[in-house]
Amino acid sequence: SIILSLLIEIIKKWTVKQKKAVDFRKTGLSQNQIKEKMELSARSTLVEHLQRAGWKEYDYIVKKLAELLSKNTTLIKY
Repeated sequence: SIILSLLIEIIKKWTVKQKKAVDFRKTGLSQNQIKEKMELSARSTLVEHLQRAGWKEYDYIVKKLAELLSKNTTLIKY
């Protein structure tokens, strides 16, 4: 599926810090909480990690996939 391929492409490009930032964000932690857990000196550094990771795009795609799956929609057409 194109959606899954796009998601994989986003994830493949993550650095270790970007993955860590995204993983914390997925748990619902605030940016300040994540900054503290990652021991970052500035909130802007965290924002940069999330932006470069494509957090907004990743989050959108994951939510759309969940929506499609909850509707029992076939993701791959034969």
